[in-house]
Amino acid sequence: MANELNIAPVKQLIDCEAPDLVVIDYEMHPHIIAAVGTSKPVALFTDHFITQPSGDCPPLHTVLVPGHDTSFAIWRAWIRIWLKLRRKRIKAWIATGGTDYLSLLKHMAKSQGFRLQNHTTHWWWQAPCFWRSVPLVIAQSPALDFPANYDGQLRHIGPMVPPTTPSQMDDEVREFALRAKYQGKRVVYISFGTTFKAKPDVVWNTWSAIEACEDVVAIQSTGGRGDFEAEDVPKNVLLVNWVEQGNLLNICDAAIMHGGVNTLIECIETSTPMLSIPDRVDQPGTTARIVYHGLGLKCSKKSTAEEIKKSLRCLLDDPSYHKRCAEMRSACKALEHDMTAETVFRELLDRSEPRAQPILYSQRNQ
Repeated sequence: MANELNIAPVKQLIDCEAPDLVVIDYEMHPHIIAAVGTSKPVALFTDHFITQPSGDCPPLHTVLVPGHDTSFAIWRAWIRIWLKLRRKRIKAWIATGGTDYLSLLKHMAKSQGFRLQNHTTHWWWQAPCFWRSVPLVIAQSPALDFPANYDGQLRHIGPMVPPTTPSQMDDEVREFALRAKYQGKRVVYISFGTTFKAKPDVVWNTWSAIEACEDVVAIQSTGGRGDFEAEDVPKNVLLVNWVEQGNLLNICDAAIMHGGVNTLIECIETSTPMLSIPDRVDQPGTTARIVYHGLGLKCSKKSTAEEIKKSLRCLLDDPSYHKRCAEMRSACKALEHDMTAETVFRELLDRSEPRAQPILYSQRNQ
């Protein structure tokens, strides 16, 4: 395993280029170990939410919302996940004879001259460890997170929405959506992501809810997966393999999603209310933030078609959700207008001793 995750080329690249700052995805632990071992300034990057344990900040695998749920319930969720991860680590260590992933990372760090335990913690939600000694740049707005006092190593720079280019498929989908709008119908976008396979019951219940709404049509992106049979799809649901979400969401009245961060960001960018049906990993935590800020509603993967329909109708008929999404969009845009990303990276660069004047393109020029 150590040979498969050989970090020597990473170290050679850093030594050769001698960068003023190394920025690495916070889940790429072997690369982080290689960079930290070179003594070069290192920063981590993510677009996911980060939860620091407290009674006001639930772990990301739950839909708990501070203020709605008690501090006791939140701490109980933290204790449960700590015990679960502890048992999982012990079982992995025993099953592999001490050659599990975390043990490998410790071995790699030791080979680079430092102890992994001195730079990481197991108390935060991220597994197998969270780097507490390295600055972390978060591509989210603090306005979108729960109000909490976060560690000084965390820096928010606001969400990053890539520009979209309409394709031929997008033109066909857009025509379908605009025709429905002309007929006085409401358009709903459905996406359960491209990484995980959607639960069949969730898909069926969502379709049944859409089918029961005579004034609603839906466009669902399957992510290129063949999980759905076309003959079983309701008449008011259009299935497509891929679609430029940003372009389509500008037309839609609501979105049904699974709590993925990328869809959340694009829904905020287009001020589209969300009905989130989370499944796993950090999707419940993202959903909790949607509910907390009034950006939409949540259902569970066990919700019936009638419950999904009721939530969708509330989302479509109550204009306050669209208003809150628009307000959140303005809050996120404020970070861009204030050049927050450039300020953060210049601060990180100033902490190092650059070889020459560092090249940093303005956020407005990207």
